[in-house]
Amino acid sequence: MIVYDNKSYLRLVFAFTGTVIPRMLPRILFFMIWAGGISSLYAFGILDKGVKVDMVVFTIVGLAMGLLLVFRTNSSYDRYWEGRKLWGGCVNHSRSFSFLLNTVIPSSDKGLRSFMAEHLAAFHHALKEHLRDGVKEEHFKGLRIGNAEAYLEEKHIPNALMRDLHLKLSETGKNYAIPVAQTQMLLTHLSELTNNMGGMERIRNTPVPFAYASHLTFFMFLYFMALPFGLYHSLQWLAIPALGIIVLVMDGINEIGIEIEDPFGDDPNDLPTDKICATITDNVRTILGE
Repeated sequence: MIVYDNKSYLRLVFAFTGTVIPRMLPRILFFMIWAGGISSLYAFGILDKGVKVDMVVFTIVGLAMGLLLVFRTNSSYDRYWEGRKLWGGCVNHSRSFSFLLNTVIPSSDKGLRSFMAEHLAAFHHALKEHLRDGVKEEHFKGLRIGNAEAYLEEKHIPNALMRDLHLKLSETGKNYAIPVAQTQMLLTHLSELTNNMGGMERIRNTPVPFAYASHLTFFMFLYFMALPFGLYHSLQWLAIPALGIIVLVMDGINEIGIEIEDPFGDDPNDLPTDKICATITDNVRTILGE
């Protein structure tokens, strides 16, 4: 995720890295070449100037397409913001779980404290990578969970880590005679972490319906292909850069929606999950005296 100063006007105006422009350049170039070809046909008389589309048609169609783009962007941002709230919930429940655990586990039991801290941290690191391309051995580096190789053989690694946290918590409750109310509170925090994981998987595994994404993309393609037949009669050769700007503005909104609809990756505009997991790791280690 790019950290920036939203009050820096020039930084925002002239930004390139982190925008959708690099990915759109080939597309913009294609439509500008297309506009150049249509303009040339008109300019050299190959295409009769009576063959045109009235700009009123493009205005009406553009309004409908604008509404679709607004819905597309809002839907994507809802997914992005929900993902951020779920990760924020993970931070809060991890802290609350660690604070409560710190009061019921004797400070002398370093082994148990280390187990809880490292497995709780490992759960979040594994969840982060589970939502990306899968958990690998290098993702456990720096985490002292001891049996990383065994976890890597699990089909759903975050589930396996959460399972062992539950088992250890149950064992701890019996060994230290933790009151039922406190045990229930600890279990509630772990359950909330599991619920958050389910919410993230729902976002990750349920993209925007194909029919909607395909229709909008095809709709815009036809719109941009037909636009030179209307622009040339009022702008002449300026229709070429004009179409490029229109594609950048309108299709750029669609591209932003595509980029943020799955916010758990490592693109410049995705959620800072690496930083969030590092925060959770530092918090639980500090609270539990690691």
